[in-house]
Amino acid sequence: MKIKHYVFIAVVIFSLWVGWYFYNKAKNAKNLEPGIAGFKLKVQIRNVGDLILLFSDIASLSVPAEITVSIKNFSSSEYNVSQMKVDIFTESGQLLAGVDKPLSGSVKIIPADTTLIPIDYNLKLNALISLAQKASVNGSSGQEQAYNLLMNYVSSGKIGVNIVAKGFIVAEGIQINIDETILI
Repeated sequence: MKIKHYVFIAVVIFSLWVGWYFYNKAKNAKNLEPGIAGFKLKVQIRNVGDLILLFSDIASLSVPAEITVSIKNFSSSEYNVSQMKVDIFTESGQLLAGVDKPLSGSVKIIPADTTLIPIDYNLKLNALISLAQKASVNGSSGQEQAYNLLMNYVSSGKIGVNIVAKGFIVAEGIQINIDETILI
């Protein structure tokens, strides 16, 4: 009979410990701050050949790009991100790019640090042209507008328009939304 009491007490203590662990994880998840750390086109234009290669990509109706998601962890807890989805939209809500491939494994978020996660995208040409028009890029055709937009990016490093990143991350079973406007 005494063994049953000891087992019962051990189970209760273990259950309380597990509950306290998950309570602290959920409470500290408020200290995770996701955002967008960077945007870059994954093309380098060094000569005419690179430009021709870029426009062959544009002919396939997309331009490769990379967006870096940052997750700042202001808590003392470590988290594992098991799922992440961030889509990129124009300010008017038109889809500019979706994630090419899902997160291949979990990403460890270290306490009191910032973790950067690069994500590959293919920017849709029609949305890119819409951005060019919003940026008031002169050109008679969509291709000329896209060309001028890319030349602006090459010369200044910025396109000069806002994009909106919307999505979520799931860390330790807790979903945290991302909704951020960034100037590219």
